[in-house]
Amino acid sequence: MNSIRTCLICRKKSNPSGMVSFCISGGGLKVAVKSSERFGRGFWICDNFKCMQKLVQKHEVYFRRWLREPVDIKNVLSTGLNAMNSYHSAILKSGNGIISSRLEKRINIFSEICEGRRMP
Repeated sequence: MNSIRTCLICRKKSNPSGMVSFCISGGGLKVAVKSSERFGRGFWICDNFKCMQKLVQKHEVYFRRWLREPVDIKNVLSTGLNAMNSYHSAILKSGNGIISSRLEKRINIFSEICEGRRMP
């Protein structure tokens, strides 16, 4: 069975492999790097720069119904980037190139956002 998820930002429906999962737990927000890290309430964002940039710019609007406290979205993305880099290193050692290329795309997008490149 193929699962389909909807991007919180652009509302596009897609396969989860082309999206980034965010999970809400204990009032906080976390990027789910591996499928085993997905738990509880969450949402999906397309793994493209446009949707991620919009998430950073208007995250209060998108999160207000789920989170009680304000979120430092750059910190969430930075923590997710560190987790992705660690996971990417482990994947490279195992030789799984398919997962590695998708993860590299996400790492590049998160890096650009965290470093402020291409931001208006």
